[in-house]
Amino acid sequence: MIAQFIRAFFYAAVIAVVDALLASFGPIGRLPYRNSADVDHKTDDEVLSLCYSVADDDWTSSGCPPRLTSDVVAKRVPRLPAGWPSEALAQDLIKNRTNIPVPPIRHILNLNPYASVIVMDYIPGITLAAAWPTMGLWQKIRTAITLRSYVRQLRSITHARSKIPGPVLDGEEPGKCFASCIFGPIRPTKGPFATSDELIRFFNNGMDQAALA
Repeated sequence: MIAQFIRAFFYAAVIAVVDALLASFGPIGRLPYRNSADVDHKTDDEVLSLCYSVADDDWTSSGCPPRLTSDVVAKRVPRLPAGWPSEALAQDLIKNRTNIPVPPIRHILNLNPYASVIVMDYIPGITLAAAWPTMGLWQKIRTAITLRSYVRQLRSITHARSKIPGPVLDGEEPGKCFASCIFGPIRPTKGPFATSDELIRFFNNGMDQAALA
């Protein structure tokens, strides 16, 4: 019991120190972005031609969006009746309201009646999963502190629909939640959710059921 109390106190003290450092020295800065990309001077039709040249398997065969040029990649997302895809809106919101580095969006185009593409800067590097085993203790601690600052910044973003899980744009309604791949066997879809608390209860209930299965 005493050991648990000491660990909890130590954790709270470390978090307080980390928060104080972040408050004193400011959030982690943005990564340097290129001022322009090689697709900036291309028309939408020219960029679409590049997208059409991508093989169908390349859109879905890996976790990485296909590379269109040396500067940019393209990510295929569901097409909405009007306006930007929700993912692009969220990405732009994060870029403008936080210090979290996200790739600048260069083009948003409709690929076909069912899909749009977000053309964004290519960011070289490897995933955290691949890098983690090669990192030293201090690098891991620094990474954890960085991720904590990202979560805090995301939670601090406010907008007209902050309390409603779903799209950030007025006029767009949240959809149903498909969580079968997370919680095992296929379960009925739920939602839309009116509040974040409802969504949290849905996920907590799903985890409880998965643990008892």
